[in-house]
Order: sequence, then C-alpha cells, then structure tokens
Amino acid sequence: MSVRFDHFEYIYYKICKTTNLYMLISKTPYRIPLAGGGSDLPFYYKKKGGEFISCCIDQYVYVFLVNRKIHKNNLIQTTDVEFTKKINQIKNKIIKGALNYFNIKNYIHVGTFSTLPTKTGLGSSSSILVGLINLLYKSKGIKTNSKLLYKESYTIEREILKLSGGHQDQIMAAYGSIQKVKINKKRHIAKTITWRIVGSIDTFILATFFSGSFETGGWIAVTEVITKTILYYFHERAWY
Repeated sequence: MSVRFDHFEYIYYKICKTTNLYMLISKTPYRIPLAGGGSDLPFYYKKKGGEFISCCIDQYVYVFLVNRKIHKNNLIQTTDVEFTKKINQIKNKIIKGALNYFNIKNYIHVGTFSTLPTKTGLGSSSSILVGLINLLYKSKGIKTNSKLLYKESYTIEREILKLSGGHQDQIMAAYGSIQKVKINKKRHIAKTITWRIVGSIDTFILATFFSGSFETGGWIAVTEVITKTILYYFHERAWY
C-alpha cells in the first residue's frame, strides 16, 4: 500500500457504436487519517477549531454512469441491485441524494466497484459521492475542480442528507494526495452573519412593499436582524 499523489480520474468508454452510447467511469481514492482525526467534526471545531493530516492510498472506488435509453427504469448496482421507476425510490441514500441534487429526470444506470470491502472506515461513502458528482458534471459537459467537488459532496452528504461526519472524507476524495487542513471555529458565526444580511434585505423589501413605508420596512428589518441572528446561531449549534 502506498500514498497516492493523484486523485480522482474519469474516462469515457464507448459501449455501442451504432447508438453512440457512452459509459463514464470515475476512479476515486480512499484515505487514511494520520493525525487530528475527529477534529473536523462540527461539535469539536466549532468550539476549538480543527486541524488534521490525512493521505490518500492506492485503493479506489470506481463509479460508472450510463443513460438507459432502451429500458424504462433506473438500475443501481452497489452491494445490492435496485431497479426503480423513480429516483426517490432508490434505497441507496448517497446515490439518490446526488441524482436528486442534479435533478436527473432520465433513466440512468449507476454502479460501483471497490478495491476494498465496504464499511472499512476509509471514507468510502464520500469517495463514491465525489466520483458520482464528477460523472454527473461530465455528463452535462461541465468542467469540475477539487474545490467544487468538495463543496458539492459536503452539501449533499452533510447538509441535505444529514449524514453524520465532518469535512475530512470529502476533502480527501476531492483533493487527493497528502493534505494538512485547518478548520476555523468561527465559520458558523460567519455563516450566520452572511445569511442574515441576505435575509434582512429580503425582509426589508417585503415589509416596505406591503406597508408602503420605507421607515416601517427599515424598523422591521433591523428588529429581525437581532432576533433571527440569535435564533439561527442556536439553531445551527443544535444540529451538532
């Protein structure tokens, strides 16, 4: 076993010349934490900040993606095999979450192959997700980069699906190599403030429109800044 200094890859594979049907295949590495494991979890870094060192190894998960142009159902092949008519009927949370996030409407075939057993604790779910996101972007002709793959995978896995964990798995699957990462404990405070700015502008516009008074709209917006900033801050902390 050795450290990998490359990271995700993808290839095109032509399945059928007559229908011009392509299979997209991604190859995403697993990771091993070297130091600071667990400091990327919200309950810790939101109080003390986080810092970890992790590296990718020469073991991978392969994800393939094909549009099903003949069959009128979805086919999902992991450790289980699923045939579904609708995306929301898919039992695999990671794959269903990614397909819903990208608003996939056509019938699709997604499969995975791993060089290691499942549930090894080496970030397999995030590696699958990063690989699948990579393929979904490629299928739309959109260029990706490590930062985009990390952010999208974290959003899907942690914020939408509410699956427990930190940032390490998504960062390593997207960036590869050996990484030393610091997480700012003030991130959730900054998130609170920026979201309140957006929300207060919206409140001011609506309050002014319905009241017909800029002064009334301004007072409502100012009051709301104080109350909802406090509420949002504690709401965020309550999730972790």
